[in-house]
This record gives sequence, C-alpha cells and structure tokens, in this order.
Amino acid sequence: PSRNERVAAILRAYLLPAFSSLGDKPGGGAQFTRLPAVVSAENNPDTREIRADTFDDTSQMFIDALADALPDVSRTDLIWRSQFLLGSLYFTLVNSARITRLSGGEINGEDTEEAIDQIVDAAAWGLLGKSTEQDQ
Repeated sequence: PSRNERVAAILRAYLLPAFSSLGDKPGGGAQFTRLPAVVSAENNPDTREIRADTFDDTSQMFIDALADALPDVSRTDLIWRSQFLLGSLYFTLVNSARITRLSGGEINGEDTEEAIDQIVDAAAWGLLGKSTEQDQ
C-alpha cells in the first residue's frame, strides 16, 4: 500500500472501535467513548490517572505505528497531532447533533461511516501535509 493508504488504515483502525455500536461489539463503542470524552473535559487528577492507565499503552502503539509509516514526521508532531485527533473524535461523539444543525439538516451527524471518513481525511491531511515551519 502507498504511504497515504497506510496512514489512512492506521487512523481507521484507531477510530473504528470508538464508533462501534454496543450490540455485538466488545467495549461499548461510541457510548463508552463518550464517557472518557466527557471526563477529559473535567480534568480531574484521579480520572486523569485512570485514563492514563487505561489508554496510554494503546496510544503509544498508535503513535509507534504512525512513526513507522511516517519516518519523516517527528515524534513530537505525531504526539501533538494524535492529541488533535482525539479532540476531533471526542467532540464528534459528544456533539454530533451540532454537525446536523450547522448543515441545516443536510448532513446527518449520526452517520458514523461519514464521521470516520471525515476524521480520517482531516487527520491524514494533518499528518501527511507539511508543517508551517517548512515554509520558512
């Protein structure tokens, strides 16, 4: 696969569990992911430690996979950009109705496939695009 395809596949693999429905998917998917999204906004030290214990290993594996696919992107940039990805994921899950509202109903904010596609495209653009520092 091309570099772009590899990055998109890594992003999609990272996002899919968060958007899965409760039904037959382990972990609770979107409903479960809403909980850490809301808790993250509170920034409580106790919940911050629980989140770190629960998610940091997976996040490191994700960053490692991106680093392998994008050896020319600094680890610092990958860490920052993965944080922005989480912000997109969390906000989309917590407030999908806003997308519908802002589009005047033309976009269904509950369309998980479209949400995943849009987040993957935006994140891939951020990962594959050049830094503003490269213009100098």
